[in-house]
Amino acid sequence: MIGAVVDEVLKEMENAKNEGMKAADDCMDTETGLLMCGKCHTKKQKKSHSWG
Repeated sequence: MIGAVVDEVLKEMENAKNEGMKAADDCMDTETGLLMCGKCHTKKQKKSHSWG
């Protein structure tokens, strides 16, 4: 149960971060879920993995 709550909080934090850096013409990549530039179609984000 706590894991589900933590996952939801982390998802909300990521959504808030995405909205803060999103320009009007940017979009989300359907394959990766990363924010893409609406003009040049390059990724504005990257996924990172922690080893902890």
